[in-house]
Amino acid sequence: MNLFRYIICCSLLSISSPFVSEASHLDSNEVLSLKKAEELALDYNKSLQALRQSAEQGGLRYKQARARYFPTISFSAFAKETDKGGAIGYEGSLGSSVRLDQVLFSSSVYHGAKLSELDAQLLFWDLVALENTVLFDVRTTYFSVLLAQGQVEVQQQNIDLLVEASDQELRKQELGEATLFDVRRSQVAVANALFEFYRANRELNEAKNRLLNLLGEDAEMFEHLRLVESDISLITVPFLTEKLETLGVRRFREEQEDGVEKIVSGEDAVLIAQQRTLFSADEMDYWEDFARKHQPFIQSSLVQVSRAERALKQKYGAYTPDVGVYGAWTNNDQGAPKSFGEAGVSLSWTLFDSWEREYGVCELKSAVEESKINLKKSQQATEADVYDRFFQLEEALLRYFSADQSVYLAEEAIEQARNRRSIGVITPLEYRDALQSLTEARQTLNQASFDLLRSYYALWNAVGFSGDTE
Repeated sequence: MNLFRYIICCSLLSISSPFVSEASHLDSNEVLSLKKAEELALDYNKSLQALRQSAEQGGLRYKQARARYFPTISFSAFAKETDKGGAIGYEGSLGSSVRLDQVLFSSSVYHGAKLSELDAQLLFWDLVALENTVLFDVRTTYFSVLLAQGQVEVQQQNIDLLVEASDQELRKQELGEATLFDVRRSQVAVANALFEFYRANRELNEAKNRLLNLLGEDAEMFEHLRLVESDISLITVPFLTEKLETLGVRRFREEQEDGVEKIVSGEDAVLIAQQRTLFSADEMDYWEDFARKHQPFIQSSLVQVSRAERALKQKYGAYTPDVGVYGAWTNNDQGAPKSFGEAGVSLSWTLFDSWEREYGVCELKSAVEESKINLKKSQQATEADVYDRFFQLEEALLRYFSADQSVYLAEEAIEQARNRRSIGVITPLEYRDALQSLTEARQTLNQASFDLLRSYYALWNAVGFSGDTE
């Protein structure tokens, strides 16, 4: 019975052990910065950890291939009894042999080692590409958490304003200045705002969960995840602030001398978009040239070309002989001599194989051309992707520019609406419309901030730049 219980316990442990949580690498009291999140992801992201193991295996396969250059030593021994028949009966014998083999020339060994090295390089560039992708995902998810936090705050501010308006309608009803219908409509507006608040809070929780997954953390750390920033700030990215200042975004330029903000007209905004002067040709050429040198997919395609060319050389090497030397020492307690050594040169050479090698050479020549076409395809695709990222970034800058002005106008409008409501010039419905416009403008600005940072880091990812976020 005790043995049966022991077997059951061991079985349960073996089943449950894969689900045991790892120790968290995120301090429960730590406030997470973007840089710290990047470091944690690079160290503990499960996809990266798995690919690093594959890259390490590729390096070890290369070492195995190189080991074929060096001598091999083998030992063999035997013990046997032979039936001699008659009066002699069985006769035993013992023997052993030590042999050393050394390759002098082998095309397959040489090119095989080179191919293993190139395979290891392919895994390296796969790892670099995945690191860039993980960093991009961490950055965008980190800012999506801030975006969600900002949307929750906007909804909370909207609820506060609507509750204030609802309370005022209730007081007016008590004084006979408003109807029950007006009160109920203001209360419905609060209920609708609560619905949006709950949805924003759910999106915040989901964004936090995605970030923890990218960091290689378990979901149980959800309650402890806190970020350094409280909102999305573009000040820390000089490249973007410079462009926004050029556009004239009020947050990134000084006020006019008379203290009045300048609002760009629709015609001027269209003209700015049509002129396409946000990025110079030199800037675009710089990023495009950087991509040619550092984009992992281009580098991987270059290695693929080298690998195809090396495989072709290996196939040509099949026309050459394999040459080696060997030496052996044998001990035998039967016969004469009982111990003897031998050494020699070995040669193996395929003289005719029914044109198998010729067909193989033709196949690999085609593979070389295919790899060169794929390289050109990767270069063109990367160039197109870089241009697309610039177009996306340009759109994000202009949308932020527009959203910034919308918030300014909405804030000004709500102040006017509040003053006019206090003297009964506008209806409660008109005031709630002004509140809704302000809420939507703030949400749009938050989304525009996120889209702008995401577009910027998408450009990094497109050119293969993992760089520091400082």
